[in-house]
Amino acid sequence: MVPIRFISEAFGAKVEWFEATRTVKITWGSKTIELTIGVYTAKVDGKSVKLDAPPLIKEGRTFVPIRFISEAFNAVVDWNSKEQKVTVTL
Repeated sequence: MVPIRFISEAFGAKVEWFEATRTVKITWGSKTIELTIGVYTAKVDGKSVKLDAPPLIKEGRTFVPIRFISEAFNAVVDWNSKEQKVTVTL
């Protein structure tokens, strides 16, 4: 789980927060991702996608699964267990 602004802005994406529905919307080019706090389903370009873990808020920051966000943006995610390191490549 990573802060949504950290990963989204690293891609150059726009992040919007909708307090009434506790939903975050990420837009990058023509791709749109919508996630709701505590919900195991996200929308990618209007289509429902199941999440392994729901977004959450901790200490005022919204956290999301890095693999889901990265792969939704067509990035490749690699895990190096020896180094305990995640690499995201566009």
